[in-house]
Amino acid sequence: MDTISQSGRSPQKALSLLRQIYKDLSSEGIEDAEIEAELILCYASGLSKMDIYKDNPDISENIIKTVTDMVKKRLSRVPLQYIVGEVEFMGLRIKVGPGVLIPRPETEIVVQEVIQIFKEGFLPSCPEILDIGTGSGCIGLSIARLIPSSHVIGVDISPQSIKYSNENKGLNKIKNFHTLRGNLFEPVKDKTFDLIVSNPPYVRTDEIASLQQEIALYEPRIALDGGRDGLDFYRTIIPQSIDHLLKGGFLVFEIGIGQFEDITGIAQRHGFTLFRVNEDFSSIKRVLIFRRL
Repeated sequence: MDTISQSGRSPQKALSLLRQIYKDLSSEGIEDAEIEAELILCYASGLSKMDIYKDNPDISENIIKTVTDMVKKRLSRVPLQYIVGEVEFMGLRIKVGPGVLIPRPETEIVVQEVIQIFKEGFLPSCPEILDIGTGSGCIGLSIARLIPSSHVIGVDISPQSIKYSNENKGLNKIKNFHTLRGNLFEPVKDKTFDLIVSNPPYVRTDEIASLQQEIALYEPRIALDGGRDGLDFYRTIIPQSIDHLLKGGFLVFEIGIGQFEDITGIAQRHGFTLFRVNEDFSSIKRVLIFRRL
């Protein structure tokens, strides 16, 4: 990056540095290079976008060094969210890093559907909710914040995920969310719930290598790999949920492209009825809601 050495020169201006970051990112094929350039400079400098564009302040050597290090990592395809260490999700600050899946915008639809079910009166006033594969805790924490009367348990087999979800609980000051480490339903053997929500691994094993480098190289495989056809976790969660879901309760899933019919078939064979389907921003069936009648 051309911004590394500034000693003995006039101080570099923010807009000049921003243009250089954009040039470096875009020349290497980074998508949304303009947005990422702004995020990198804002994070490294503590400036807002308004500060940068309106005032065009001088940028210190230390900030330039931080920017340069961040850009080098990004050009190695390290996800920007891992570089800055956090992401915004449903109005929450969610800390992320290696070993935990980065929350996606489409996953917010999962949370929105759970909240809608509660608002429609299908859940009790103080619902018991289980978040399977909680990861960073983004789903469970968002539900807990938006339904303050709820009690939400997040389970995950990964120690890194439990670490991040607990950190995010403290960061966002949410008290009605708790974590348990273990595989799927093992940590809640004797518990029943009004709603079970999950964004399980659903990428086919043979498709992982062809994903964006940021995902394939850096995000945890355990949070991506759904087996040969991507459906392994649905085949396990759906039948096992019968012992942990109250009658009239709900199963809410995020799913992958083209998985709607197969997952619906699995659920119906185990006595669930399809309650609702929601599409993502690309008109892909992304959230499935089943009810145990």
